[in-house]
Amino acid sequence: MWDSKRSIVLSIVCTRAVIVFAVAVAAFLPFLIDSGFFSSSAFRIQDAVVAKLMPVYYAVCVPGLAALFNVNALLVAIRAGKVFVAANVRYLRAISWCCFAAAAVFAVGARGSLALVLIAAAAAFAGLIIRVVKNVLESGVEMKDENDYTI
Repeated sequence: MWDSKRSIVLSIVCTRAVIVFAVAVAAFLPFLIDSGFFSSSAFRIQDAVVAKLMPVYYAVCVPGLAALFNVNALLVAIRAGKVFVAANVRYLRAISWCCFAAAAVFAVGARGSLALVLIAAAAAFAGLIIRVVKNVLESGVEMKDENDYTI
């Protein structure tokens, strides 16, 4: 039967897979462009367009990977039963700032690309939602701490 423990493990596995995928794409992107991979029948994207977006991808890798590592740490803490702790608030705070940084990178790198502007807006919205969740968790941590000191 599917339960919350398995769901957390699946989330950790998926997070780690995305980290590996992002690093692999960063490592092999120049080779893929040189080989004409993106202009093949499967993608039909001009190599010049992909080459123009390479700096945006590499710039967004920094906050993106930082967010993924914080997501991984948050999930590992939750798996260990540490939910209402200050460290999780810090992880969520870092994830939200990483989303805002990614939004800024996409907005600056958009240069007239509606798709990148929409991605920037989505990243900023995700940062805002994570910030709200962080505030809720922070209140829960404060209430738990108060309850722990009550006799």
